[in-house]
Amino acid sequence: MLTLTKDGVVINHLSYEEDEEKIRRSEIHEARDEGIAEGINKTAINMLKDNMPINVIMKYTSLTKKAIEKLKKNLK
Repeated sequence: MLTLTKDGVVINHLSYEEDEEKIRRSEIHEARDEGIAEGINKTAINMLKDNMPINVIMKYTSLTKKAIEKLKKNLK
């Protein structure tokens, strides 16, 4: 629903259902992104365990050298 204030500003009010749907979609996207990141990290860890060079891991995971070195440090 749109509301026009006294000073001419239009405000968009979401219904309860629209607001809940927006929150639900946001949570789904956040969970998906976290799952993708977790999978990438697991792949990098497995590559580190196989002694693959960091530049190769960077190429296939798109992780930064710093992020890979942090994962490597946590393996020990």
